[in-house]
Amino acid sequence: MLGASAKGGCFVAVVGPSGAGKDSLIRAMKARFSDDPRIIFARRIITRAADATEDNETVSHDAFLDMRERGAFFLAWSANGLSYGLPATLHDHLARGSIVVANISREILPKLGTITPSSCVVHVTADADILSRRLSMRGREDSCAREARLARSMAIDAHVKADVVIDNSGDIAQSQKVFEQVLRSLMFPVPLGY
Repeated sequence: MLGASAKGGCFVAVVGPSGAGKDSLIRAMKARFSDDPRIIFARRIITRAADATEDNETVSHDAFLDMRERGAFFLAWSANGLSYGLPATLHDHLARGSIVVANISREILPKLGTITPSSCVVHVTADADILSRRLSMRGREDSCAREARLARSMAIDAHVKADVVIDNSGDIAQSQKVFEQVLRSLMFPVPLGY
């Protein structure tokens, strides 16, 4: 696992299949560290309306393309017919030594080394039957699309190189505890440039 570097903070890439509980874990940590300015929880920009399972900024497809053209993103990618981005302001937070936590696509992990000197990949997983049940509860896709998504996801998971793996199949309190320990291990005792 990597920590904050002398040149800046640490980007914590939270990855894993849909339904693994990434956003639930991030929400729990956002509440737990709400008074700690060293940790920034990135809000994604997505070409889909926000719902109860995630907090994001919604933009149209055309607006997203315009933002990408103007260099408004720290990272941007497409998945499942949608476009996702993280704001370019995250560069400033990392430069000041912050720990930046974000839910990103597993497929863009190779790009991290080119945009941040230090990162930690947290791979959140769950059993396939649990993933299927959670995706069904969301109601965003029919059963055929859901099964196709799960099959794609399992193939991608096999190639993820993670610093930490959190199996979120069971008690979420245990998963939260592990994630909190990861974030605390990345903190450092030097003052930030705020």
